[in-house]
Formats: sequence, structure tokens, C-alpha cells
Amino acid sequence: MTTSRSQQKESARGLSLSLTFDAPVADSFDAIATQKGIAAWWTPLVRGAVAQGREFQLGFKGLDETIRIRVDESRKPQIVRWTVLEHSGLPEWNGTSIVFALTELVAQKTTLHFRHNGLLPQLDCYSDCRAGWNHFLGSLAKVAAGSPGSPF
Repeated sequence: MTTSRSQQKESARGLSLSLTFDAPVADSFDAIATQKGIAAWWTPLVRGAVAQGREFQLGFKGLDETIRIRVDESRKPQIVRWTVLEHSGLPEWNGTSIVFALTELVAQKTTLHFRHNGLLPQLDCYSDCRAGWNHFLGSLAKVAAGSPGSPF
């Protein structure tokens, strides 16, 4: 699997990452927009409906932490937008938005433009969260390409 990080940016809006990898855009979308997909790359503890207008919750084995997320938009195969309603361990995530925008470059190759709006460099968690997103987005790319991911 070929993966390249074409860009990582800090902005006044939040963290932005771009990642290009060998996977069909439809498979990449499914990795982001389904319970099975999220369980394979982020955490296997996913409850609720991962569908537009619905909420789901993530848990992390060994941690007393949960993240409750609302799916604001899910338009296959281009975009998924979430709002973090509550993060029990990192309250600075509350009210932030996460955007996954997908583009098919050529058949079997996807570019993911990722933004975590509100995850700002001045937050205490920023450095750890940036490292976490780098890890989990790499895990997402593996899952989209049909390989095992590296979830929590």
C-alpha cells in the first residue's frame, strides 16, 4: 500500500491533514461512514447509528472515556461531517467538527482532506491529538485498502 502525507497544516480553524493512498474512494468512504469501518481503524467500541442525522458513541478499552458524535452530513462517496457533542476525557473537543472530504485521483487512489475544526494549537491536548489523528488516519488508509487497521 502506498500512502503519502501531502500536507499537514495548523490554522486558526483547526488541524488540517491531507493524505493520498491506494484505495477506491467508495471503500474509503465506507471506512469512515460505517460502524464496521470505524471499528476497524479507530476503536472497536462503536455504538449507535453512523448515519446522517443520527448519533454514535465511541469507547476505548481500558479508558474511562467516551466520545459522542452526531453525523451532520454523509454523502457517498465525497464527504462526511461530524460534530463532537461530548468527549468525556477531552472537553475541549466538545462542539468541534470533523470533516472527511474524499477525492478520487484515478481508479483505486483516494485523497482524503481531513479537518478537525476547533482543534487549535493553543489547546493543551493539541500535540497529542495531532499525533493521534496521524496514527488513526494512517489506520483508516490501511482499512480502506483492505488491510488490517491499527485501532485503539
